[in-house]
Amino acid sequence: REDDPKAKNKRADSRKRAIDKALKKLKEDVVDEYNEKVYKELKQYEKRLDEEKVYLYFMQNGKSLYTGKELNLNEPENLEIDHIIPYSLSDDDSLDNKALVLKKENQNKGNKIVKEAFTQSFSDSEMMDYWKNLKKAGLISEKKYNNSAEKIALYIISSGREITNLLLQKILYYVKAI
Repeated sequence: REDDPKAKNKRADSRKRAIDKALKKLKEDVVDEYNEKVYKELKQYEKRLDEEKVYLYFMQNGKSLYTGKELNLNEPENLEIDHIIPYSLSDDDSLDNKALVLKKENQNKGNKIVKEAFTQSFSDSEMMDYWKNLKKAGLISEKKYNNSAEKIALYIISSGREITNLLLQKILYYVKAI
């Protein structure tokens, strides 16, 4: 299916419609976060939306989810896809656990949790507000937001205690219910 050009085109078209709708909602609801440059780029990259980097770029409104710095699709060598909750802790390889970030940010984060690696970015809640706005517009899912925002599992994981994936899933389940 991955190599089927028809399936790729269909997925790219579906993603374009969803991104277009979400960016318009962002413009209406959260004017400060709306980025006209990103919206204009959507036309240029619409046929490449089946590529993870390109798709994540638009779903993140052209910014790194970790620092809010602008990303540039014309410099793909400076961009990396990172697991928000490290894959070694969650076994989650879905888009809901992936973020497009600057290569340097990913290298600095290593196997840490986002809040642990970028304490300054999250200390004033500016990044959390950014994630909330993306969620409100439909650019990121509830699960992705929770991967960034939930606090109890972050504390347990960042405290250095080893926990099993099953325990992590239970913690995430209960935290989301709160």
